[in-house]
Amino acid sequence: MEFRTLSQWTLLVVGALAVFVPIKSLSASPIVYVADLQNDFGTLNLSTGAFSQLGTLNLPAGDYIYGMGFGANGNLYGLDSDVPANLWQINPANADATEVGTIDQGAAGATADAAGTLFALSQDLSANFYTQAPPSTTTNVIAATGYSAAGLAAVTPDGSAFYATVQSDTSPYDDLASVNVSTGAVTDIGSTGYTPDAGLFVDGTLYGFDTTSNAIVTLNTTTGAGTYVATYDTPDGQNIVAAATPVAVPEPTGIVALAFGGVALLRRRGVKKARVAQ
Repeated sequence: MEFRTLSQWTLLVVGALAVFVPIKSLSASPIVYVADLQNDFGTLNLSTGAFSQLGTLNLPAGDYIYGMGFGANGNLYGLDSDVPANLWQINPANADATEVGTIDQGAAGATADAAGTLFALSQDLSANFYTQAPPSTTTNVIAATGYSAAGLAAVTPDGSAFYATVQSDTSPYDDLASVNVSTGAVTDIGSTGYTPDAGLFVDGTLYGFDTTSNAIVTLNTTTGAGTYVATYDTPDGQNIVAAATPVAVPEPTGIVALAFGGVALLRRRGVKKARVAQ
């Protein structure tokens, strides 16, 4: 009879168990921070639409976060629905919001690149395209776009391409448009087939959050067309109005990791008119 050492038996047992670990458990679903029109704040699974509440944003009554992103210092910041908007620092752990100061623009949508620069569109009929480097409240207006912003604002991680939704004159759905980050020039790409009110890039894919059907959609940056992914389940069915990519997306762990010696013990459609300064 052949005898094996304890370490050999451990590898055999772990290896046998690893066979039964589902392949899909080895890849994480995209998870992002979101805020809705009831100031519910939490994480959202983009694959399933499952929302996990972390807290309630302590903003003044009738005030909401209309866009957010992580700054260069690693803190999460958001611009609210006031005109002019206020800049808030948000604690991702418990939704505690601290007012930083007031800027000189409104915000119909805002997002941040990997370097921590906020890119935003104002609530004017001809929305101003501007940038900001929180915690500074100083804005850099690049240009008036000639379009009314519909809510979605998303920038690629390297800050080279910015996309937004604009209200269509011929369709009940919003169009996806690209905005030149240097000049503010707008190119209308095409109808999304939805009414997305917030958005962001995750792993090279542009996601949006529809306000009519509460759908998570992916948006084709060449045609504008939206594709349904899942329905999000925020409390009371409130629309998602801001989203941000977390600093780190947790990865699932399991028995396979142990086999290699690892130790791993996770629209505003109803108020859309309020975005346009009267």
